[in-house]
Amino acid sequence: MSETIIGENVMGCEICGKEVASPIRLTYDGEHTFCCHDCVIEYISAKGLGPASIKRQRNEVIHQIEVERKSKLITMIHRIEHDGEKAQYITIEDAEDIIHEIRSTPENVPIDFLIHCSGGLVLPAEQIAMAMKERKSPTTVIVPHYAMSGATLIALAAKEILMDSHSVLGSLDPQIQGLPSPSLLKLLEYKKPEFIRDEMLIAIDIASKSISQMRNFIKYLLRERMGEDKSSKVAEFLTGGYMTHDKPITAKDAALLGLPVRVGIPENFYNLLRLYKFVSDKHDSMYSKSCPCL
Repeated sequence: MSETIIGENVMGCEICGKEVASPIRLTYDGEHTFCCHDCVIEYISAKGLGPASIKRQRNEVIHQIEVERKSKLITMIHRIEHDGEKAQYITIEDAEDIIHEIRSTPENVPIDFLIHCSGGLVLPAEQIAMAMKERKSPTTVIVPHYAMSGATLIALAAKEILMDSHSVLGSLDPQIQGLPSPSLLKLLEYKKPEFIRDEMLIAIDIASKSISQMRNFIKYLLRERMGEDKSSKVAEFLTGGYMTHDKPITAKDAALLGLPVRVGIPENFYNLLRLYKFVSDKHDSMYSKSCPCL
């Protein structure tokens, strides 16, 4: 399959028949024209071209974005692929791969980071966030749909966050044994310690430490840009249990918090994300699993 190119003549889409002035063209056993990347996906699926062809098409769109924006594009898109089940939360392996990409990008080249993720382990999320924060060149996190929990932590490290008017971030209250840390601390308001199991008292102690550590890390990410007082207020709001862990923080909400949010995402980022809408037959859903930790 050849590199995607934009044509100049009005042609009909091979899948839906729609006429477009600048069709997407693919060369595979002859030339084929399409009106959009959704039709490209349908063509690839119908032909049974397999994961290699899908990944090739993704790389072509990534290349287009990098040329247009003169940047290095890194992606963290958590969906189940054809070629087996992959962890659908932020892992140490994600941190290894992403930090390598950041480190190998020349310091004068801006980094775009496309995130579609429900969150994950605290340690790798913090490692990625630290690597993003230390970059001197412009860093932009792009959130077409959602970057929740640990993915929100990474977004806080960017110099700019591009969001859709309907995309969302999330809270940063650490989850201990599947329970929100602020709620664990409230248990001491309802029960005396002698009436609480030892295991729960240990979880409460861990929750207290986790909240303190998370607040300090958020302030570290935001202090230079927002100052001590404002960064402390944002950290306290995001970790204080004022909302459930899945409560969406919209672009408007994030801007009110003082985060560097701009609404408006170039169309090619959506096109790229559509090219990850593939599922193996043994899975019922293309979407990521519940976040186990943050």
